[in-house]
Amino acid sequence: DDTSFTVSGDQSDYTNTNLGDSAGDKKPLLFSVKVPANDKKSAITAILYDTPKFYPDKLTVEDFTSALAEQFTSPNRSKKAMMRVVSMVTEIKYAESTENVEFKSGKEIELKYSVKEEKPKAHYKMALKQSYECVFYNTDNDTWVTGEKSGCITKEEIGSNGEKLVSCQCSHMTSFAVLMSFDSDYDPLEETVTSILLGISLGCLFFTIIAYLPAKEMLRTRSVRINLLLVTSLMFSIIVFYFMELVVTTNVKENHVPSENDSPSFPCVIVAFLMNYFWLCQMAWMVCEALVMYRALVSAVMDSHIHRYMLKFNLACWGIPLIFPIIGIIWGQTDFANPKTCFLRQKYGLVTFYAPVILCILFNIFIFIRIAWSIFRKQNMETGKKPVSDLERRKKQFKFAITVMTCWELPGYSVSFSSSRGPTLSGSDISSSYSTLLKAYSSSSCTW
Repeated sequence: DDTSFTVSGDQSDYTNTNLGDSAGDKKPLLFSVKVPANDKKSAITAILYDTPKFYPDKLTVEDFTSALAEQFTSPNRSKKAMMRVVSMVTEIKYAESTENVEFKSGKEIELKYSVKEEKPKAHYKMALKQSYECVFYNTDNDTWVTGEKSGCITKEEIGSNGEKLVSCQCSHMTSFAVLMSFDSDYDPLEETVTSILLGISLGCLFFTIIAYLPAKEMLRTRSVRINLLLVTSLMFSIIVFYFMELVVTTNVKENHVPSENDSPSFPCVIVAFLMNYFWLCQMAWMVCEALVMYRALVSAVMDSHIHRYMLKFNLACWGIPLIFPIIGIIWGQTDFANPKTCFLRQKYGLVTFYAPVILCILFNIFIFIRIAWSIFRKQNMETGKKPVSDLERRKKQFKFAITVMTCWELPGYSVSFSSSRGPTLSGSDISSSYSTLLKAYSSSSCTW
């Protein structure tokens, strides 16, 4: 007959265990096994180890948090899964056997392990996926064999006492254990591309400002001045983002990976405050630029005098955005920032960041529609008054397309923002670079 037994007790103290021949024990299950009988009806010997230290292996790690931190900060980053033994290590064999036994005719050994659940801390970009796998130890090369080569089928269960159990059905008898692994969809290449594109974006923004400096006449126009200040606010946002990455990565390197329930460090709070502020400054300058463009292309009151207009624009676009992060700091104090990302916690960000950003985007879209419709209607009216050659019509259509593209950059920055908030900036880098190059032409377009 098949031989079976169970071991139950306290998972934190393996010295306090009970051995039985059934699973009826009220204590949490630690291990159970069912071994098919051989032709000789041999007795079964079992050795249980509460530690894998007698089974050296280069692929497993001792601490998930430290291993994940080293993986993220290493120059040779990889997507390799981190693995660790989280169960007893068991040696099961027939008493008279000195070699590993391979079962035939559909027979298999059934093992069930109680596993220790772990929740390691990792960089916020590493979305961890947890899995369990039954493995056996290969003494020839001192490694735990995984996958199909292990000869085991893994199933996860919940015990009667709520404990996490992993069931293994294996086609042979040897040393078994359960490996917990954490895999991440984090791509090191994406991180590298993001940094490169961000640097390119920052360089394009800088050279945009440099390109305007010799044009003294253009620097006197409102649209150019507003464009330059919008570019400046975007440059500050990218620089602060670099500091945000530096603060978060430094925590990982020091093996101090905070959870969302921890209190953020002072540098983390400062970075969150500045990110909130400069992004809102961008939105404010976008609204200002939309108003100026509307006056120039729709209201036809561009030449109307605004006393100290740039002073008023600067006070509004640099001052009003400052109110929102200050409200967040007063409201949440140090809890204002998320220690994992050094950005805003969701409940504060909804009020101090997302709400004003959405309002700015909706306003810009409204202005964009008004300007596009006004230009389109004007072109149709002029075409109807007098005959126009094909060449002139194409010129006007091209001029109309350029103007609409100039207006499109207003909601275009919102696309850049929505990508930038994510764990990486790979989407926004191209958008911000494109918007920067477009701005170099947009100022001259608005001076027709």
